[in-house]
Amino acid sequence: MKIILLFLIYTLNAHAENLNTALNTVGYKNDPLNNGLMLKNIQRKGLKKTFTTIKFELEKNIYELEVISPSLEKEYEHERKNIIGVILKSYTDQPTPYQGEITNITKCSDYFKPKVKESILIGSKSISLIESFVGKDFNYGICEKNLIKYSSCSSFYYDQDKSQILKLKVITSPSKSCEKMSVGFFKNLHNA
Repeated sequence: MKIILLFLIYTLNAHAENLNTALNTVGYKNDPLNNGLMLKNIQRKGLKKTFTTIKFELEKNIYELEVISPSLEKEYEHERKNIIGVILKSYTDQPTPYQGEITNITKCSDYFKPKVKESILIGSKSISLIESFVGKDFNYGICEKNLIKYSSCSSFYYDQDKSQILKLKVITSPSKSCEKMSVGFFKNLHNA
């Protein structure tokens, strides 16, 4: 029993250290989630850029941070607009697969459509965020209450000091505020 307990303590500490180390590799001093459990840390080097993806979990919430460096602010704007556009497009009116007398188009009510928030202030900097409901396979375009499994936030932050784009995706229960979690993450990262 004592050996198993020591192994569990070692494993949890190793995950925390790995998350701190992973965040350190992209220039941040400590874990803004206070010891989240790291699930994935992948670094891909391109010809001119490095893409780092760090996926971690805390209290049954999944966080996935992608850092692209070096990056210019105009690249950040392009990346942000692109992702928000793709998510919004999956909630637009669609032709029905079997058109009939009742309707030719399926519509998504405003309740299910994503909410976009530009310029949420964090200190002297700001993030952009899109919050939406997703299905069991983390798919967008869910417009029926019985198909909603999670709430998802994709948030975007440009760190001028480090010339990095930070994209954070938070997946949580639909009853929780992923916006609050995203803002909290960036506030803690900013203060680290």
